[in-house]
Amino acid sequence: MSSAGDKLTAVVESSGPGDVILSYLDTPAGLPAVLSGTAPGEGDSFAFPSFADVQQEFAVVRQTDWLPRAGAHGLLFDLDLAVRSASAYAGLADASDLRYEVWAASDAPAGLDRKLADQGVRVLRSQTIDSELEQLGRRAPALGFRLFLLAGIAAAALGLGVLLLGLRLGAADRRAEMAALRATGVRPRLLRRALRKERLASLVMPMLLGIGTGLGSALLMLPGLPLVTASVVAPPENLWLALIPRLELAALPVAVVAALVVVLGGLLTAGRLARGGAAR
Repeated sequence: MSSAGDKLTAVVESSGPGDVILSYLDTPAGLPAVLSGTAPGEGDSFAFPSFADVQQEFAVVRQTDWLPRAGAHGLLFDLDLAVRSASAYAGLADASDLRYEVWAASDAPAGLDRKLADQGVRVLRSQTIDSELEQLGRRAPALGFRLFLLAGIAAAALGLGVLLLGLRLGAADRRAEMAALRATGVRPRLLRRALRKERLASLVMPMLLGIGTGLGSALLMLPGLPLVTASVVAPPENLWLALIPRLELAALPVAVVAALVVVLGGLLTAGRLARGGAAR
């Protein structure tokens, strides 16, 4: 290859059946890209089948933990450079797996779809974060978790009702027993202490066993429930972070407060029962 003035002369000798292609180098050898996750190759450059399944070289210029719509494993690069680089080796007209998106912030102007259509961009579908969250909230996993929460509340209410009913039905017999023990010379302070220990054993132990059983069941069952479909690239939500109390009224603080109310109620009724037996 030689150049003289404004002319470039190339002489090629080849015995192969392939065609010889001479083209301008208008794209870099490695397309600059922002990478989320680890590089599939060694170092900061790698080859990846991108447009029209053509192996293209990428050079990582920056790494991040997260990319929009790509998640924790993806590439962000210049579309024009990538299309020009791939079109030199394959046609992109028949590529049916390409999807182009226009991202807009929350303060995007009204009538953005009409403005895009005026520029020759036909809008096929519009998506918003609120609509996606609403759609996810109507699917089976979200409905299933709501049913689990209702079932847990119903089970807790049923257990509390059975406990209160048992205490109510046996109150007269317990007062008679306390009166008999007081008549034999047992001091009221010892009676109150014994009743409080009995109430703690009857309230705290079942509560601890129930909480342990519920947490164990959740550890075994919840990881097997998909929160999103397989086509969504966002990672599943961390369920344990969702249990941390937030500004809104969450289920966990309600359960803790209810447990404290039950324990305090049992201790207070034990004291009243001991005093009632002593009075009789």
